Amino acid sequence: MEKSRSEKKGYRRFISKLLVLILLFIGIITGNYAQDLPQQGLFPVKYFSQKDYDALAQNWDVTQDKRGVMYIINNNAILEYDGVNWRKISIPGDPQPRSIDVDNNGRVFVGAQNEFGFLAPDSIGQMKYFSLSERLGDEYAWFDFIWGTHITKYGVVFQSEDYLFIYKNDSLQVLTPETSYHKAFYAGGEYYTRQDGIGLTRLENNQQLLVPQGEIFADMNVFGIIPVSNGRMVIATESDGLYMMDPGNGKQTITRLITNIEDLLLQVAIYNAVKIDDSRISLGTWGNGAIVVDTSWNLVTLLDKYSGLQDPIVTEQFVDRSGNLWLTLSDGISRVEINSQLTSYSDQAGLLGSVQSITRFNNTLYVATLRGLFFLDRDAVSDRLNGINTPVFRVVPGMEESECWDIITFRHNGEELLLAVLNDKVVQFNYFSISSTNR
Repeated sequence: MEKSRSEKKGYRRFISKLLVLILLFIGIITGNYAQDLPQQGLFPVKYFSQKDYDALAQNWDVTQDKRGVMYIINNNAILEYDGVNWRKISIPGDPQPRSIDVDNNGRVFVGAQNEFGFLAPDSIGQMKYFSLSERLGDEYAWFDFIWGTHITKYGVVFQSEDYLFIYKNDSLQVLTPETSYHKAFYAGGEYYTRQDGIGLTRLENNQQLLVPQGEIFADMNVFGIIPVSNGRMVIATESDGLYMMDPGNGKQTITRLITNIEDLLLQVAIYNAVKIDDSRISLGTWGNGAIVVDTSWNLVTLLDKYSGLQDPIVTEQFVDRSGNLWLTLSDGISRVEINSQLTSYSDQAGLLGSVQSITRFNNTLYVATLRGLFFLDRDAVSDRLNGINTPVFRVVPGMEESECWDIITFRHNGEELLLAVLNDKVVQFNYFSISSTNR
């Protein structure tokens, strides 16, 4: 039976999308991340909105338990997501949660405003919140937000601006700063805090010791500490660039890193950082999405609105067991398939019409559609961060609105040529020099 017109259109759309995915797959495997960036498409991004999870827009933290269930800290609840269904877990008194972590046994610990505790299954197997902070004396009745919850070798450490609450062996210990805690990190098996006016300190035997040269950060906001190799740590500041903390041969040093992304760092405010794998780091920003770089500080990709993020404020990041990158946003949640070997171009890339054929000619991608012959312009300017040239498809001059059915490349007298098949002729290209042969 002959297919209906709508079925034919649906089939053509499917083939069109499939060809574009194949195109991007070819583009990725023929080069490395940094060098091939100008021709790389967009990683698959799944966005979860308020409608999906039925809570407030803003989210603050994310983790995953040993079953693979995701937990997201929303502005007024703890969200549980099993890959299909969302469930809200409330905290008695409705304090605003801010941080979360999971221990090796799968127990989920949560920090909130003037409250911290853990999740455990109730009599019917659903997760329920149990308070630990209720054990504190009256002098700790007001400690405000728990901005950091970390599972460490010292126990579970809940960090507020004025206290560290350490839970271990079913007991609580309280530590205080010299000034105030700005941020805390657990990296490379060590617990670090940045204290305002003091610098970077490390927890050792219940003492908070200034790390060698840690006073560098006395007046710099630190928002990430990432272990890289040989005991070294990359320290990400909000607006003062990246630093390397190197243990050396028993003499630790901290030095300013000069990277290939200095121009980008000057334009953003870093708010968090996560190690994707041994070769990539993601720097989350307040207002410009996430900047993914390799360990040689080449730009891998920029995750922003152009890339599919619905909000540019990245409050936290997490890499799940499948290698997906989760971003909690000021409005929603995004899951990025950052390891996908297939990337794609959105409609914003300028490709018009049903795709018929794809090839690479003179190191440039060409696409034949029923609305013309297009090439990927790698040097296109954009309204993204300065220094980010977003590749877009542009029509080959003279081929506007031409029904182009096929394209192939071949060599003639040592010269590579491109042939495009139109309705009534075959067009030959040498770069943008065109000659035609009528059928």
